[in-house]
Amino acid sequence: MGKVPGWCILALALLPSLHLLWQARDLPTLGLYHDDAIYWNSARTLASGGGYTIASLPWQPAQTKYPPLYPLYLSLAFFIAPAQPLTAALWLNWLWLPAFVSAAYLLLLRAGLPRWAPLTAAVVLACHPASLLAASRLMSDLMYAALALWSLLLASRWPSPFLAAFAFLTRTAGLTLLAALSVHSLRLRRWYHATLLAAASLVPLLLWALWCRAHRHSGSSLAELYYSDYLAFQWQVVPPAAEAILRHVAGQLLYTFAAVSRALFATFGDGMASVVASFLFFPIPVAGLTVLARRHFLRPYLLYALLLLALLCFWYYRVDERALLPLLPLLWAALLEGLTLTASSLTNAWRRAGLDRSLALLIGLALATYPAFALYHAFSTIHRDCYAVLDTERSYNQALAPAYAWVRDHTSPSTTFLTINDPDFFLHTGRRAMRLPFIEDIYIQSPGAPLRLSPTGLAAMRQFRLDCLFLSAKHFARTAHPAVRFSTAGAPLTIRFQSSTETVACLSAP
Repeated sequence: MGKVPGWCILALALLPSLHLLWQARDLPTLGLYHDDAIYWNSARTLASGGGYTIASLPWQPAQTKYPPLYPLYLSLAFFIAPAQPLTAALWLNWLWLPAFVSAAYLLLLRAGLPRWAPLTAAVVLACHPASLLAASRLMSDLMYAALALWSLLLASRWPSPFLAAFAFLTRTAGLTLLAALSVHSLRLRRWYHATLLAAASLVPLLLWALWCRAHRHSGSSLAELYYSDYLAFQWQVVPPAAEAILRHVAGQLLYTFAAVSRALFATFGDGMASVVASFLFFPIPVAGLTVLARRHFLRPYLLYALLLLALLCFWYYRVDERALLPLLPLLWAALLEGLTLTASSLTNAWRRAGLDRSLALLIGLALATYPAFALYHAFSTIHRDCYAVLDTERSYNQALAPAYAWVRDHTSPSTTFLTINDPDFFLHTGRRAMRLPFIEDIYIQSPGAPLRLSPTGLAAMRQFRLDCLFLSAKHFARTAHPAVRFSTAGAPLTIRFQSSTETVACLSAP
């Protein structure tokens, strides 16, 4: 297949993402992932000249948790389309999808794989649920993944160090990319490239570190660290003790296996038999990965994958497909290579009579069902996690409108709130708010009993001088509008507004 038809196929493969983007053009999911609304608030503040801050928090600290490149990129939306900046930002985010897919295609093509394999992998990536989800929300995942792949594609050329530095300024996890490229250059004794990489990466790394040191919020509570200091929050959640780290790493390895299985559409259900089937399927991509490891062009990518997976094993957040997005091209290339090897082995076994032929027939029939299952898994995941979520969030936003209007009309601009979805609350009401990192620290939930503010939640309201609590059914359910009952028992709160799905309760005078 020629180069032009190949690129035409990739262009057609982007149509599903464009359809999803059109359906999500009003971005009803903004705030659903918490970080997306923080990114958007920071972009809005940058565009208005207010500096790199978290304007939604009561103490309005400088943004020292997330590097600045992605919010700075999003801030262009306010200049491109001042009347509809949110729609413009969504399109700006989508532009990184073709960059990601084209980099994956060229990277696998230059690695020496047969032309059908890179093209197949790139088409899968363009339509993959993880890619579509990343393209339809304001998160740095897609921009980082595209910059990482392009820096790996150009690993031996001068733009690579600068692209890797941009990747780090998009996500802190880019440190693993910088390390992989540095080791690769030193191993090949490319001293000039290694020096250029060091200069290009150390300067932004040092500048970002100095910025954080000079502007980081001085608070040391878990809630304050959650917003301001990735590393300090990490050590609070996963204490630097051998037993705690080993237990955490073991759990992360299981989450990583589950995430890889879902990314390859190799999750066959929740029962034990399905788990066993997933483990039996897993040797196929592993075998393909051993073949890919012999290709010199992919070795920086393999080293980066190892370093990123090692980092994710210590990460406080559960590993999911979002964290694995930069590795999807490698995973799918390994799967396709493994399926090719398996097909060759089954063909050889079929030529032999007896038990070998019977086993080859049995395994071949089992594998023949995989494409149909993968398509079903992909379509159902896209419907559930992309399209159905849009309708659910629009419904929630409509239900929230009266409560948000009440807050705007009946509270002063200086009123501060404790709520779970604080940056989204700020976007709709203009009232600053915060949350505690874990929902179980805010509320006491007992079966059949109303929700109550926990002692930890009450202490946080007093510590940060928060005036009110905002509770919504949206904080607890994703697919329905259950009536949420709230009780002020045990806390000096007065209910100021209440509907079947939202409650505003404020601290009573002592």
